[in-house]
Amino acid sequence: MKKTSKFTKDILTGIITGIVSTLIISWFITPLTNLIFPKVIVFLENISMPFVDYLYRCAATYTIERTGLLNLTFSSTCTLFCIFSSTFLFSSIKSETQDKLDKVNNLLDPPKEMSSNQRLQSLKEDKRYFQKTLKLYKKLSTAYLVSILLTCIMILFSEMAQIYEASISTVTRTNIEIVSPYISDQEYKQLKSDFFLIKTKDDYDNLQKELEIISENNQVDLKE
Repeated sequence: MKKTSKFTKDILTGIITGIVSTLIISWFITPLTNLIFPKVIVFLENISMPFVDYLYRCAATYTIERTGLLNLTFSSTCTLFCIFSSTFLFSSIKSETQDKLDKVNNLLDPPKEMSSNQRLQSLKEDKRYFQKTLKLYKKLSTAYLVSILLTCIMILFSEMAQIYEASISTVTRTNIEIVSPYISDQEYKQLKSDFFLIKTKDDYDNLQKELEIISENNQVDLKE
């Protein structure tokens, strides 16, 4: 019965995490990506142009199925991260609590053969032990919080990068279809080919310029 209850609880936790993570992507991460990621791209161009080219190369092969995988990946990552974090935290607290409890029990019920001087010496040693433990605990807590922050930043950046890829892929595909009535079938196929053959950001920029020229010549508004 307990195993069934735990299994049901795990399923409910996974479902709730999936719903919450999807809402986070739709209401928070996507608008944030549209706002700041183009600026991030400009910054990354000065640091790692190959990585920027990789993002645009991935955008050319982005499919709608990957949107579902994006939500699933984000949900799974958040779930595993929460499980790992809580397990690590509780195990650390349990270990520290047990050690302190053993020390307190020894102080409250010392061995009968201990003299007063021995008890005093034991108290001094315990005090030093608690002081060292407290310092170690503070250092571990700081390291733990920093690791959580860095993990969250990496998860957020990864999701934002995939959302950006999906965005520029969808917009470019849509714009090709928008200008398609105003160009020949051969030109349309060439635009599609240029899109799927994108290898660098320069390739993407050149394709955008072609689309803008066609839209201006035919007074058609492209999707932004």
